[in-house]
Amino acid sequence: HSLPLGDHLLSVLEGILESDDPDLRLAALLHDIGKPQSQWIDEKGVGHYYRTKLPDGSFAGQQHEEVGAQMAEERLRALRYPRNRIDQVSFLIRNHMFPAFSTLK
Repeated sequence: HSLPLGDHLLSVLEGILESDDPDLRLAALLHDIGKPQSQWIDEKGVGHYYRTKLPDGSFAGQQHEEVGAQMAEERLRALRYPRNRIDQVSFLIRNHMFPAFSTLK
């Protein structure tokens, strides 16, 4: 997405208003929770939120969706959410980076 992180989150939350699914709403709220922890900055000063191999062979960053799913699971467990809801929300967060479908097929 091309929006700053805060604007993106507000856009996602606006879009989820149509749903009455509490797990989907919670996943929307938490879907980018892993971005700050997974961020790396390139030579142009641009932040990225995925794991990449650098020219020197080392690695930078982490997959924000994986980090976020783990963080959400830990927080929901601490809040004593039911296991099935924790699993569903973390699944949605872990898989939110798949591109939108472009055809019915």
